[in-house]
Amino acid sequence: AHLGLFLDRPTIGCAKSRLIGAYDEPKTNKGNWSPLYDKTERIGAVVRTRTEVMPLFISVGNQCTLEDAIKTVLQWTSRYRLPEPTRLAHQKVTDMRSEINFPSEYFQYQEETDKFLFKNKTDKEKWVVREFLSVLGIDFSEEELISVKDVFPDIVFKSKVYGSVEFEVKEIIEKDRKPHKEIKKSLEKAKTATSASDFLTPYRPKKIDFQEIVKRIDEIIIKNKTCQDVTEKINLLLYENFTYTELNESFQIPHFEEWKKWRSVSMIGNRKDCRVFWASETAPDFIKRHYKDKQ
Repeated sequence: AHLGLFLDRPTIGCAKSRLIGAYDEPKTNKGNWSPLYDKTERIGAVVRTRTEVMPLFISVGNQCTLEDAIKTVLQWTSRYRLPEPTRLAHQKVTDMRSEINFPSEYFQYQEETDKFLFKNKTDKEKWVVREFLSVLGIDFSEEELISVKDVFPDIVFKSKVYGSVEFEVKEIIEKDRKPHKEIKKSLEKAKTATSASDFLTPYRPKKIDFQEIVKRIDEIIIKNKTCQDVTEKINLLLYENFTYTELNESFQIPHFEEWKKWRSVSMIGNRKDCRVFWASETAPDFIKRHYKDKQ
């Protein structure tokens, strides 16, 4: 909007997530949309740019109506969720990020922090799926793990045995914790280290209830606005990255009916322990098998 005012040109707001406002989920076909409201004021629209894919949040920038903004976004959207100008700009930034090379000596001392310092989000998602399959004892090749850009889900496991298995990957951590800041601090410490003792940190044992982890998962599932027609085809895979030394195993799932809207809900822990909380009858056999074993 500010650029439009400065250049005296029409501009449109297009975002993948909601900043503020309330809305009803639009129907699942491309072109369906519903108004976005801040109290009683209509501030934008929630637009389905591809059938059975998460919607975009469209707003008026400058010198255009909301209806014109919706029409323009749909005209510029073809195979992907994002309109082409936005998608190409996003892809360019992603490519530029992947070309950044960190000094190799930064990473010589760490194994655990490597998983958070991938060149892009896709590497991290593949790592989570890879760990999950390995813990379950599933044979796979790297070529079978396919990243999906701009659309739901994140990773597709194209298995010769199990067919096409789609994963949506989410990380679970404590509220207000910033892993990347922790890693940055560790890297800065490594740059100035002169002996092994410089890498030591005080041992502070921490016990948590597993219920706390389940609560964080529940918050993510409740917050998710994707329609059930999509989630029932997707396997939700969570990566638990809590910091603790002892875990109380007792727990209850607050809104289990919401969890059941997914094809399956599983979690791989940072200690490589695996849990399958839910698996529907249409879930892959290797996930259903693990779910039934734990019942």
